[in-house]
Amino acid sequence: KQSIYRFRLAEPGIFLEKYRTYAPAEQAAPGQPRRMVLSRNFRSRREVLDATNFVFGAIMSREMGELDYTEEQQLHPGADYPEAAERETEFHYLSVEDTPEQRFDRAAAEAQFVARRVRRLLEEKYPVRGADGSMRPVEPEDIVILMRSPASRMAVFSAALEREGIPCDGGESEDFFAAMEIAVVLSLLEVVDNPRQDVPLIAVLRSPLVGMSADRLAAIRAVQQEGDYYEALRLEQGEDAQAFLTLLDELRQAGREMSADKLLWYIYDRCHVMAIFGAMEDGAARQARLTALYDYVRRLVQSGRTGLFDCVSHLRQLLEKGDAPVVTAAKAAGGVRIMSVHKSKGLEFPVVILADLCRAFNRQDMDRPVLVHPQLGVGAERVEVERRLRYDTISKTALALVLEREAKAEELRILYVAMTRAQEKLIMVCSRKNPEKHLRELCALTELPVPPEAVSGADCPGDWLVLALMNTYQAADFHRFTGVRPPELREAPAGLTVRLHHIDGEEEEQQEVTAADSAAVETPDVLPDEAALAFAYGHGAATVTPTKVTATQLKGRAIDEEIAEGALPRRWESVPEKPRFLQEKHGLTGAERGTAMHLVMQFLPLDTPPEPAAVRSLAEMLAARRLLAPEQAAALDIPALARFLSSPLAARIRAAKQVWREYRFSLLTDAGLYDPAAAGEEMLLQGVADCVFETADGLTVVDFKTDRVTAEEAPRRAEVYRTQLNAYAGALAKILQKPVTERVLYFFACDREISL
Repeated sequence: KQSIYRFRLAEPGIFLEKYRTYAPAEQAAPGQPRRMVLSRNFRSRREVLDATNFVFGAIMSREMGELDYTEEQQLHPGADYPEAAERETEFHYLSVEDTPEQRFDRAAAEAQFVARRVRRLLEEKYPVRGADGSMRPVEPEDIVILMRSPASRMAVFSAALEREGIPCDGGESEDFFAAMEIAVVLSLLEVVDNPRQDVPLIAVLRSPLVGMSADRLAAIRAVQQEGDYYEALRLEQGEDAQAFLTLLDELRQAGREMSADKLLWYIYDRCHVMAIFGAMEDGAARQARLTALYDYVRRLVQSGRTGLFDCVSHLRQLLEKGDAPVVTAAKAAGGVRIMSVHKSKGLEFPVVILADLCRAFNRQDMDRPVLVHPQLGVGAERVEVERRLRYDTISKTALALVLEREAKAEELRILYVAMTRAQEKLIMVCSRKNPEKHLRELCALTELPVPPEAVSGADCPGDWLVLALMNTYQAADFHRFTGVRPPELREAPAGLTVRLHHIDGEEEEQQEVTAADSAAVETPDVLPDEAALAFAYGHGAATVTPTKVTATQLKGRAIDEEIAEGALPRRWESVPEKPRFLQEKHGLTGAERGTAMHLVMQFLPLDTPPEPAAVRSLAEMLAARRLLAPEQAAALDIPALARFLSSPLAARIRAAKQVWREYRFSLLTDAGLYDPAAAGEEMLLQGVADCVFETADGLTVVDFKTDRVTAEEAPRRAEVYRTQLNAYAGALAKILQKPVTERVLYFFACDREISL
């Protein structure tokens, strides 16, 4: 639940697989892998843990979070805290609403609210447990403001705290290693390790520790223009140069005898580092950073990097990779700390304020042209250079769905880590501009536990908290504000309060909400409008009749689907066909063979000799012209085509005044053709007639069929297509303005012509 470094290639699935496959420790056989769940928490008060358990029991699941938050996963208090009042975990939702006179910035409004809440804690002397176990008033250093990404909010929150007269420290400032005092000390350590490094050596000589001017450095370089700077410094006879060389020799000798942490403290003392930098502007913060650097080097030594070279090279490699270690100096500098959740991991604070919870999740990774997943592989965009188009492929879309779900599971774990940093008091603050519609939508989606689909659809951590807490009596303010209440409400943990604030110039006073108050939120029952309930729409059939159908849509041919262009077909149950590569026998399906036969009939010259060899030669010619695919040409029923060419129907078509093949049509017609109940309404009828020819008496409509029927079965099967042929006849009579005198079905399988 605390694995939050997937972006550094950490893989929670490794632990989850072991968690699911290993037996519980008390049930495992000797030598068998076992699972032991550490569920006791020795950091936080019960109120913090109860709130965390309630929220994650509602929103975390295997489907959305990669782990079911069951009783086994819940945290149980292990720390011994003295009894104290006002320990509630607080959730504050700020509805930021502009007025005609004033427009509010959401981040600024939230920062002001947080600053005022911190000021109240300090003015009330909120009691927290001290190092000796006794209760003492809270101090600014006991309070931390955690955000997912504080860099863009640091200025506005710092300004809000400053307006309230509260000291503030940026905590784990991203520029820790860029601070002058840290850069100078690191350069000095590098020079002590190896003085023949020009850049670190010149940085130390120019720093306040030595104080050489730029002109003096140039004069030393002029002594020997070739070689490294250290060689020129050794040849310089000036008093300042010789004094530094003496000091450097002393430090290098100490470095051979001392561990890296002891050498660093020796440098602090011997070179008066703390005094020099402490006398500068913001000296207390500089001294705090120097102390934090010493603590970090000491941890490196304790991990096995005792020598100066090991420590310096390890730190330099991290900095060059852009993977600077987390070094926190806020405690020494004093003030309320502002830091990211990631850099708070492993730390604990008496009072934690989670802010900026409505910051949207970052989806920029999903917009990359190529997505990579360790198990599913690669998904890329398709680029059509000729058409200048770029669009997602199926593989990329699939990978994006999986990666986004994994990313949101990571965000769930980040929220879990943030909530469990608090020792005594947890305050969560979420703000959104004009949130009424958004809250109403969340209320419609939620229940306990929250459905994984609703959790997946959330776009910020604040939505997850609202989804969980909206189902409680304590959320009566939300129910009243939105006018919507979930069907079932529960009591939230006793130490959890929920507040809704309106930031519109006059913040409303909030009162404690009870279950009875929440029940009163429901809108009083009113008598329904009987006339409205009894109303029956007079055109009900038209609401379920498609606006466009095809006369041949029941045939399922590819050309009919093409002409349909979105027409709504009649629904029938079907079994999905296996992909070609999974089929035991490869080849065309019956429907595909029928399509091939219709393609040949579209291009077949009727004067072709009625011999199989001639028909086969024609099929090869059509395949060569790419009018038929090779598989289609091989699947043709050549004897059946030859029989048709010698049939009376073929002779009548050859003798016709005019012949239309694959005739496409589209016209408005009465919807009663589709559904008698919709008679009088209009719909668009589209289709493709296989063959239409004109005689002296009128038009004859022909439809070719590849159904496998015998001569005896043909008349009965023809009745199935009567409605379809009637639709053809009616449409063609209107379009061509000529009477249809005959409707003919021709079955290739039995060489049978049926007139309807």
